[in-house]
Amino acid sequence: MRLSKVETAIELKIEYPYTLTIELTHRCPLHCLYCSNPLEFINKENELPPEIWLSVIEQASKLGIVECNLSGGEPLSYKGLDSVIEKARSKD
Repeated sequence: MRLSKVETAIELKIEYPYTLTIELTHRCPLHCLYCSNPLEFINKENELPPEIWLSVIEQASKLGIVECNLSGGEPLSYKGLDSVIEKARSKD
């Protein structure tokens, strides 16, 4: 199949995602009925350590990703949140 010049130009402009969404934790003090947070992953032992997330942010920055969203459960319950925020903010 041969692409037109317009289709080719559109495809070439999309190189990497603009945004990185990090799901830091599944822990949450709320138990909302509509939430899709998987309860079997709530244990903090199942969470990735901050060092992994810092590496992910660094790699994403090198790819040109300019926005980082912190999600979860409740991101404020993640023990390494301060270092993750600091790393994300340093990658302007």
